[in-house]
Amino acid sequence: MQKRNVMEAMASLGFKILFVGIDAGAMKSLRALKKPLKKKNLIASTESMYMANLSAIDNARKFGVKIKAGFVLGHLGMNRELLDENLWEYKRILELGRDVIVSVDVELLSPEPGSKDYEYLTNPDCAKREAEMLGVEISEEKVLDEISSYYEGKDIFDRDIAINDYIKAMMPELCKEDIASVRDEIRRYSRNLGIVVGDEL
Repeated sequence: MQKRNVMEAMASLGFKILFVGIDAGAMKSLRALKKPLKKKNLIASTESMYMANLSAIDNARKFGVKIKAGFVLGHLGMNRELLDENLWEYKRILELGRDVIVSVDVELLSPEPGSKDYEYLTNPDCAKREAEMLGVEISEEKVLDEISSYYEGKDIFDRDIAINDYIKAMMPELCKEDIASVRDEIRRYSRNLGIVVGDEL
């Protein structure tokens, strides 16, 4: 939807509201969430993804389409600095798009089976390799091994426990309350701009 011709075509077909998975505001968070566009240079690709999100808002405005925006809080190696940067960027995006963003869905990352984040939770070596590549900190090996052994062979588990375990293993500088408080702040900010939150639309 960052491409003008795509948004124009969708508008001409009668689309009124489109979902845009913005997912993260900070460049490093986009890389951690595997959100770069397909380019050879990872940093350039992440910058392109960030600009694509802004272009989607601009194109929606030009063609009279409204946006439901999706944000995610949390990823491998997220720390206080990255959490704060995402908060600032989300607010900036909401402010820029307040006339076209009609609703916002912002949630804590949940490591669903089959996802890369679930693989990090269940495969400490994979998590360590990725953390090293991104230059971020995760928990010590003992914690990673303890948590991964809990999920070994399980395909059904409590989602809230999995979120807590993911935060403990992959975001050792933070706790669930830290992330939830930022989620709640984004929700309040959205409502103050007249943007509906979640299923209130």
